[in-house]
Amino acid sequence: MSGDLLYKPFWDSVFRLERMDLKVMGVTFDGLSINRRLLKIHGQSFKCMNKVKNCKEKDISWDHLKRLYESDKRKASGLSMAHKLKHEHIYLNSFSKMRVDLASQALSNSVSMAFSDVSTGDEALETSLFASMFNRFVDMLNVSNFTNGTR
Repeated sequence: MSGDLLYKPFWDSVFRLERMDLKVMGVTFDGLSINRRLLKIHGQSFKCMNKVKNCKEKDISWDHLKRLYESDKRKASGLSMAHKLKHEHIYLNSFSKMRVDLASQALSNSVSMAFSDVSTGDEALETSLFASMFNRFVDMLNVSNFTNGTR
């Protein structure tokens, strides 16, 4: 299948959703060549994001997690503040990039709190906040009903 063949089913799906009064605000693709071709047909370029920005225009970067991991690993006391972070969480290969469990552990609340305990500088503050928000988001998705987790 090619990106050209995806064009019609893609727009048929969008039109069906819009007829049901659902407004399509965005589309997410993986990096397969047929998806890149579909984007090219629409005049869009495909760029992998290696950095996310928040509304305050501050960086949220994987490098902050790497520095936290390396700093925590070098501690002479052996007490780890980012105990969930392991080598496989930080140095990803093509298979581990798709593992949701690694992402949810790397962006967990304990990692977010470790940013404040380990000297990473103010530049990592937004990454810490993002990890905390991501952790709460995952918690919301993992409840079995709407009353779980309410206080």
